[in-house]
Amino acid sequence: MQNKRRTKAQWLQIFGEQQNSGLTIKAFCERQGINLQTFRARKSDWKHGDKKPGRALVKIETPKLKPVATISCQFNGVELACNDSVNPQWFANMVKALVK
Repeated sequence: MQNKRRTKAQWLQIFGEQQNSGLTIKAFCERQGINLQTFRARKSDWKHGDKKPGRALVKIETPKLKPVATISCQFNGVELACNDSVNPQWFANMVKALVK
């Protein structure tokens, strides 16, 4: 049997014919030579067509990162550098220890 391509309008007509026929879907499809799984799939597509999630491009914005401030000190060719999350008192103690 040759594969028939039907338009949406044709499928809507077939669904109406089946409903008006008083036959079960299986009996209607057998009588019309329509594959039962195809009938059910197209009917599901028609019923839920507007409810299916669509595909769309979504713009993703990356957060603006705050520049990291650093605390640094150079003494006798040695540089001590830390980011702004370091406790300043700890940094001062380190500098004092290096000076000794």
